Amino acid sequence: MLILDGSTLEGGGQLVRVALSLSSICSIPVRITNIRANRASKSSRPSHKSRARTGNAKSAPSGSSPGGGLKESHLAALNWLADQCGADIEGNEVGCREVVFRPGRRKVQPAEPAVPRPEVIELRKPGSVWLIWQAIFPYIVHSICASAPSLSSLSSRPLCITLRGGTNVPKSPSSEYMQQVFLPLCHRIGLPKVDIHVIQRGWAGHTPEIGEVEISVYSPTVSLRPLDPSLTASTPRLVQPFHLHDRGNITHISMTIIAGSHATHSLLESELRESLAAKPIFSSVAVTVHASSALSHDERRLYTLLVAHTSNDYRLGRDHLGSGRKITSEADRAGVVREVVSTVVRDFVRECERGSCVDEFAEDQLVIFQALSQGSTRIHADGVALEGEQRQRRDGYERNRPESGSLHTHTVRWVCKEMLGTKFDGLGGCEGMSPRRDGEVEEVSKGLASVIIDEPGSRRGTGKEEGMHE
Repeated sequence: MLILDGSTLEGGGQLVRVALSLSSICSIPVRITNIRANRASKSSRPSHKSRARTGNAKSAPSGSSPGGGLKESHLAALNWLADQCGADIEGNEVGCREVVFRPGRRKVQPAEPAVPRPEVIELRKPGSVWLIWQAIFPYIVHSICASAPSLSSLSSRPLCITLRGGTNVPKSPSSEYMQQVFLPLCHRIGLPKVDIHVIQRGWAGHTPEIGEVEISVYSPTVSLRPLDPSLTASTPRLVQPFHLHDRGNITHISMTIIAGSHATHSLLESELRESLAAKPIFSSVAVTVHASSALSHDERRLYTLLVAHTSNDYRLGRDHLGSGRKITSEADRAGVVREVVSTVVRDFVRECERGSCVDEFAEDQLVIFQALSQGSTRIHADGVALEGEQRQRRDGYERNRPESGSLHTHTVRWVCKEMLGTKFDGLGGCEGMSPRRDGEVEEVSKGLASVIIDEPGSRRGTGKEEGMHE
């Protein structure tokens, strides 16, 4: 069984999400230790068992700790993936710092409702729904491709899933960023089209509120390549090789503002326009307000997203979630707006000056699709190297030369390398899976073919274990 040290590099939840996603797709049993060891918890309350999907839960082998471990959103993704691929799991409790995930050990019972209903994943607290999505989207992509051997047989009905939790919360993507930046980029590289309908925004902080989004995933409009021409038509397709380069010039900027009042919205829009116009890189660029801008009706709920659109149809985004401070006077309002504008414009300028085709937050989410592609992929990177101790050996990961991307990007590359043997050049290039690796991919494909999603709301599995890598 493959063992991954969850404290490696970034040492947070993304390592866990990517590992579980690859484990589910490729039927690779995995043990993850020291989960989120680099995260400090603000709570000292003991762990509790989630009421979400349990997936044949077993007692946690290493207990829990207030200094890290699984959060509710990680657990929701883990249990959903286990349910889909028939995995036996150990440690599926909030706070657990070690998880064992063995795909394909349980037979998945097919669900055949008279009228297909959407899947629902619900959190009791406003943890990020988009971090759940980050874990399950690759599995959904490959499941859809596995059930569609040819374009002529693709169903016009999308796979539907509802997520309930936080949509605009700290340290995670927002619904607006996913709609305007990341998911259009995924569609560009040949992944299935995804539509998002935000029923209600979910916020954390002093006035937490559970939000809800409805997600529809459509069959791909381009034919994804089979793993191997000799395999059956039901085996899943790999992502086609993609090369993202030559982003072109920035043609316009769209801003999304979610503010508590018209007064705050108006002041923030005015200050953003003035600040952007003062930057040489944006001096002649048009700025528009995106249609998704709205009122949150609570001055403590403030969110801003800036998106740069380029002549070659790339999008770069930077956002900022307000601090949650109350606004009781015009001086308070001016101070809050000044803080938001200063932070988001500074980060946005840095992002656009990097010269990359994708922003920092999209890049790390694309790495798993690079690893699962058939052949060579490349994302034009900025070439910025890590500084100081991050260049040195850390947690068993050796860098012989500077590497582009954020620490999150490096972490995902490390997970893919450990689990799939993926080769990255450290500058945005990747050699994905290939059918010529002495049958290695064929073994992976057998595991992939064992559990697939058919029509929306229904699932089936064979319970086969030929693809196990234990």
